[in-house]
Amino acid sequence: IMRLLAYRARHPAAFAPGSLYQPLPVSGAKAEHAVAFARSAASGDENVVVIVPRLVARLADDWAGTTVELPAGAWTGVLTGERYGGAAHVMVADLLSRFPVAVLARAR
Repeated sequence: IMRLLAYRARHPAAFAPGSLYQPLPVSGAKAEHAVAFARSAASGDENVVVIVPRLVARLADDWAGTTVELPAGAWTGVLTGERYGGAAHVMVADLLSRFPVAVLARAR
């Protein structure tokens, strides 16, 4: 919680009234088990991506190759420090391997 609140304090425009919300496509056999979206400031800066699992009791910890389509660019996990980028589609299993939710910030 501390890392998320610190990120929010450093990037308030992504969470301010009028910020943009964009659902992100999740594809694959277990797509119904993930919710993904991007938030950004009205100017388009200060991007953050959130990926959250849902209906986990039926998931059995098997993502079966399910992917999420991230916006273009490089991303860094706010909670884990892991870096993602280059590929438009990222495996949900990779994003959620170290923590049960993923919060990604645009890498600078």
